[in-house]
Amino acid sequence: GNFFGSEAPDLKRNDTEEMYNFGIKHFFTDSLSAFGNVGRSARFATVDELFQFNPLGAQEFSVIEPQTAEHVDLGVEYEADNISGSISAYYMDIDNEIHFDPTTFTNINLDPTERKGIETTVEFRPLPEVSIRGNYAYIDSEFDEGPFDGNEVPLVAKHSASISANWDINSIFTLSSIWSYVGEKRFDNDQTNDFGQKIPDYDIWDMKLMGEHKGWIASFAINNILDEEAFDFGVRSNFTPGRYNALPLPERNFILTAGYNF
Repeated sequence: GNFFGSEAPDLKRNDTEEMYNFGIKHFFTDSLSAFGNVGRSARFATVDELFQFNPLGAQEFSVIEPQTAEHVDLGVEYEADNISGSISAYYMDIDNEIHFDPTTFTNINLDPTERKGIETTVEFRPLPEVSIRGNYAYIDSEFDEGPFDGNEVPLVAKHSASISANWDINSIFTLSSIWSYVGEKRFDNDQTNDFGQKIPDYDIWDMKLMGEHKGWIASFAINNILDEEAFDFGVRSNFTPGRYNALPLPERNFILTAGYNF
């Protein structure tokens, strides 16, 4: 042990999981195609996720199983000279999702969850130097087993969308802008879905001017132009009913960068 005798005991462990991905794509015409994917992925806990303090303040290793996910995606794509787009539907089954429990300050495995949804993207180029892109996603995320079976998974918004535009002003300058929307979602630590409050939906508008000339690179960005007050993460209190802690997003801010490529 160390000077205070509080170091974690040794841990030796081997985990093995299968990972694969298979896909197929068929062209009906030069512009229209359909695709499908099936796959399995895995994520192993990092040392930092395994190593933590127990309620008595002693250091220890937690037993965290590998996170695995199986998914199926089906969709169609269209691409022409000045317009392209895609729409896809997917299903994902996740086991042992690795999650930080803010009430115990430890990492745990969640009960099995499933996610199913739709994603669609459209890009339009009205001029060679201008592109406009829109995206929308819908996600239905629920616990699939355990005491919270059928409940919504915290911190997953059902709706999200974005619209971006890019303008190549000339050979030096490019102006880009993006509007992003994230729908309401349940607070962390609200697996029971009975908190009665949700993290509110919000939208953010950013803009950025970039320039590149003879090795010099510079940019000026205005983020959250409309100075919206919002937060993307919040956790339900275990001790005070109706209270929560939240991590606010930055309000209006400016970023100036400059550099030179040798």
